Amino acid sequence: MNECDHLSSKVIDSRPAESDQDNQAVWRRRECLECKQRYNTWEIPETEYRDYLDSKRTLASMLNGLTAILTQAGRLEESDQES
Repeated sequence: MNECDHLSSKVIDSRPAESDQDNQAVWRRRECLECKQRYNTWEIPETEYRDYLDSKRTLASMLNGLTAILTQAGRLEESDQES
């Protein structure tokens, strides 16, 4: 998040993120309340983040399945060559 690792901050500036097509993401300029360091955050609605995580989990599951299939296929080829 920020380099100072303090948890408390205040929002200095806030606006819709330019790169977001649906204008649901928000860009915020923040300032640490302890060390006064400034940094940016980009925030999206929780439902969009959940959808993003679900798609990553689905992709990871598919890749794991594919890896298992290819590993099994390699073992079958090795056993065929040994016979």
